[in-house]
Amino acid sequence: MRGTKSVLWLVALVGMGFGNAEGASSWGSPWASWVEGSGFGFEYDWGVDLSMPGEDGAISCSTPQCVFGVWPRSGVGAVGQTCDAGGVCGGAEVASGQFGIPMVVVANGTSWGRAYELFVAKYGAAGHARIGGGYSAQLPSIAWGRLCVGFGYLPLATAITILAPNTTCGVIPPPNVTCMFSIPGEINLGTVTTGPVDVHASVVGSYQCSTVATITAALPSPPLLAGLTVRMTLGGQDLRTTPVTITTGVGGTLPLSAAAKGTTNVVGVHSVAVPLVLSYY
Repeated sequence: MRGTKSVLWLVALVGMGFGNAEGASSWGSPWASWVEGSGFGFEYDWGVDLSMPGEDGAISCSTPQCVFGVWPRSGVGAVGQTCDAGGVCGGAEVASGQFGIPMVVVANGTSWGRAYELFVAKYGAAGHARIGGGYSAQLPSIAWGRLCVGFGYLPLATAITILAPNTTCGVIPPPNVTCMFSIPGEINLGTVTTGPVDVHASVVGSYQCSTVATITAALPSPPLLAGLTVRMTLGGQDLRTTPVTITTGVGGTLPLSAAAKGTTNVVGVHSVAVPLVLSYY
């Protein structure tokens, strides 16, 4: 697949349970960019899971209203005349629909959970966005490798995006790099009895890039099976909400493993879908 999000199914002959908390987990997954005039365009997938544990707390911005949505952010700050090295900085511009970025306007002090609910009510729980029209006219100032797409908020003024808790900000690839990924669609953790559980399984994927690239990966939220958190690694690296570097090269294998340890009293055959966000630059 060319895209940078793989939906992986974890399967085990045990029960599955989800924790409950106000909030959500979310992700942005860019998969292409291109030069357009003196700037660049890009496209990305995004998703929200309202059933997964989230963060308590509220959006706090310097204006009575804030813009909440999923868009590019680097966190580097001003580089040349680019306000955030390729990231969006103008809440008013976003709210005007200038870039076609998925967003909602919320009141200052809105809880994270409520902001996600309003966003999902408008756009659904998953979608795709294509941003063109010479988004940035300062290509030499773009912080490739730091520029990513994730959920966050801006005041209706110029500022750097504050990322939402529990969001995965997928790295935007530069226009001159493309990578293809092949990841098996299922990890079967086998059969266990109730009581103590200690299981693990692995599969092997691969990647191939047009030139030397750095591969990163992230999990928007830890998968749960029978109330047990499943630990996942890719290329020997523990996966978490924020992207971690897996490898650098033109191509190679991507060993992916899952493990669960603890105690469960729930029986049955269950599975859980896990969005695995793969990025490169």
